[in-house]
Amino acid sequence: MKAVADEGEHKVFWHWVDAEYSLMTIDRWLGDCNMPFEKPTPEQLANRFTYHAPKGDQAERYQTVRTAILDAARTCVDFTPCCPEQSRALNALDEAMFLFNASIARNE
Repeated sequence: MKAVADEGEHKVFWHWVDAEYSLMTIDRWLGDCNMPFEKPTPEQLANRFTYHAPKGDQAERYQTVRTAILDAARTCVDFTPCCPEQSRALNALDEAMFLFNASIARNE
């Protein structure tokens, strides 16, 4: 997204698509990417909030993910100034690491 402007009832913004910016309304953009949400089943909740002990090669794969994310975090800290954006980037890496490992734990 780039600049947001008010065009009557509809908010419009410039959206990067296929190597160029195009003008889109929020309604159109949400229509393009809006996915329906469904209430989680009791089984899905149990899977999400239950400890999943590593099995097979999972522990090794968790460590591979952690090492890759740590390398990215070190690069971030080494080449960017200490600022709010750096802090947000590190938080995003932390979340990414969790989600990568959760995808292994919860879906295998």
